[in-house]
Amino acid sequence: MSAPPPKREPSLILTQLGNQIFDVVSVYLPDTLTPTQFYQLLFPKPAFGFPALKNWFTRLLQNLELQGNVDHPHYKHPYKLRAIDIQAVDWFSSTRIGFMKIQAKIETDKYVHEHEKEARLDWLPGAVFLRGGSVAMLVRA
Repeated sequence: MSAPPPKREPSLILTQLGNQIFDVVSVYLPDTLTPTQFYQLLFPKPAFGFPALKNWFTRLLQNLELQGNVDHPHYKHPYKLRAIDIQAVDWFSSTRIGFMKIQAKIETDKYVHEHEKEARLDWLPGAVFLRGGSVAMLVRA
């Protein structure tokens, strides 16, 4: 069993990030984030960006790519990013995101596991909470 799919249509479909090509990834966006803004977050322009999203996405894809090595434990049945559901975005200003909540769907293709008869997939929990730069406070008593 994996995370239940969102009950809305994908806002966009990704098959590539820069030069990196990957399987189809459905992206679901909240009303507070447009597809154009989403792309701008992945390919930041001056005065607009959310490095936490790009860093998370880039590192996730890099880690999934490591499964292509025959010595990797998931080589035979690699995990794949299937969907990104951005459930909430809190804006600090018109150009600064403060927080973002994501549910990523990361799973294998179905396969027959050892000592089992029917094929099933494996999945990883994909709850992600991203934050932008924030101010820390030191409270002294």
